[in-house]
Amino acid sequence: MSRTVADATRFTATSPHAYSRTSSILRSAANTLSSSSKTQPNPPPNAHPPNPRSPQNQPPPQQPETPQQKVARIRALRAAQKLNSLTLWDRTVIRGRRYADIAHRITIAGLMGATVLAALVTAFSLTDMIMYNRRQRATYLAAQSAIYDQTLQTAIEAERAGKPLTEEEQNGEDGVAGGGGEGGTEEARVGD
Repeated sequence: MSRTVADATRFTATSPHAYSRTSSILRSAANTLSSSSKTQPNPPPNAHPPNPRSPQNQPPPQQPETPQQKVARIRALRAAQKLNSLTLWDRTVIRGRRYADIAHRITIAGLMGATVLAALVTAFSLTDMIMYNRRQRATYLAAQSAIYDQTLQTAIEAERAGKPLTEEEQNGEDGVAGGGGEGGTEEARVGD
């Protein structure tokens, strides 16, 4: 939906007098009035009292307000009016929103921190489990190799001594009864 210029909110006047310098106009008017007052020494006693709106009774002119200052002044006035028109419930809701926003930010930061912490714990645990598994496998394989070497050494010594070998020793198995080990042959299993 297109908006026209007439629909826009105007904070400053757009007529030419809003941007013209009034200080030079006021100074020239003050000079004219002051020079005319010098020519008349004393007013007659029955003369009218001075007009309070006349330039003689007004304070000296101030610097003209810039558009930015005008916008800031109008916004500050509007904010003050809005603040004065708020009820106790509205102020409580606004304060509660502020605290809820702070709590929300703390919660989000906590959740993000917990996520990072959980990812670090997961990475550490996974690495530790992999290393532990490799150590245990190496220990197991070393123990099995030692058992096989001991069985082989016993078999070699028994053969040198001329003792008859048991069936497991003949098949080179590492102590598994019934010929079901890895080192057994098909003939030994059929013989059972």
